[in-house]
Amino acid sequence: MPNKKILAASRQYRIGNFTKACIAVATILAMLAYSAFPLAIFFNKPYFWHGLVSGLSEPGQPHNLLFTGIDIAASLFGILFFSYLTWREDWDRPQAIALGLVVVACLAELLTDLYSLPANFPTTGGIPSAHYFASHPALIVHLAASSVNSVAFVASFGLWVLHRRHTKSDSFVRELIFVITLCVGIFGTIVGRIYPAASPTLQRIFILCYCYWFIAFPFDSLALKRRRAHIARKRYAAATAK
Repeated sequence: MPNKKILAASRQYRIGNFTKACIAVATILAMLAYSAFPLAIFFNKPYFWHGLVSGLSEPGQPHNLLFTGIDIAASLFGILFFSYLTWREDWDRPQAIALGLVVVACLAELLTDLYSLPANFPTTGGIPSAHYFASHPALIVHLAASSVNSVAFVASFGLWVLHRRHTKSDSFVRELIFVITLCVGIFGTIVGRIYPAASPTLQRIFILCYCYWFIAFPFDSLALKRRRAHIARKRYAAATAK
């Protein structure tokens, strides 16, 4: 007779088509929400490739509530979904920390959505004056949360890639995207300070990398469940053959 624990494990890690479809659709929707700036070509053309993406939610901008709503929905989905992934799966410690950092990043993103940029914020220029910051305290919250969001996400990418490399998983594409994300996050900030006109382009590249990871995490979790199901089935088959 097969071991009951082995049989239970095989059933536990079996992935239904409905579950896969839900995760696939949800992650694609989340990706589109986090990279909603292409919608600007229809609703706010000047911001399609110019100015900070946060400017789309700035009070007074066309359809700013649409972009704010999309960002808030994506942040809430990210918090709920990645909290569920962190709790539901039996992750190794680096993976659990990486997913926890994603939750932190999504919480920070929610703060940036709730404390949007003030009206007429100079999104295409340099850093505002100290007097401007003093008269717009919400801007400090927005910028601080944005920084936490970026740092937490990059750190989570790094942990995830290092763990996949340690376990000899196929991670060339992820390593490449991580290097691009890291370079844009660090050197892009320096370049943006020296040459502000490059900031919008660099920010959009960073967001696209960000969206890649938003999809990679849940699909990697599916791959993990497949491997565990395969191992459980092999053990089950070996036990029934005895």
